[in-house]
Amino acid sequence: MHDINTFYKLDENNEVQIMSPEEVERFDWKSRWHMKSKAGVVTVSTIFLVINHRWFAGKAPLLFETCLFHDATNESLMVQRYETAKEAEKGHDYWCATVRSRLGILLEEPVNNLDFMRESVQ
Repeated sequence: MHDINTFYKLDENNEVQIMSPEEVERFDWKSRWHMKSKAGVVTVSTIFLVINHRWFAGKAPLLFETCLFHDATNESLMVQRYETAKEAEKGHDYWCATVRSRLGILLEEPVNNLDFMRESVQ
């Protein structure tokens, strides 16, 4: 059973594991799995949430989240959640490509001039 009071961690293969109470006490929130990419005024950020963000029972926990942020306002433009690290990586890449193509249209510039800088922190 996955409930919202369970804390999760990633093992060396990015597989989800349940944390022990001792691990929760020592957990460094700043050290969680994180991907960050930037193009123009948009940042794509994907993180490991540690806590289940699926608010109803019966399915696997949602533990990863991608957000798009407008850099000037820090406004969240979109949020999408995932069950696995693999899904989160694919989602991150999808949103990077989507932002890149849409910014290219908005700025009337070739898409290849809007390269993302991708940073992974683990």
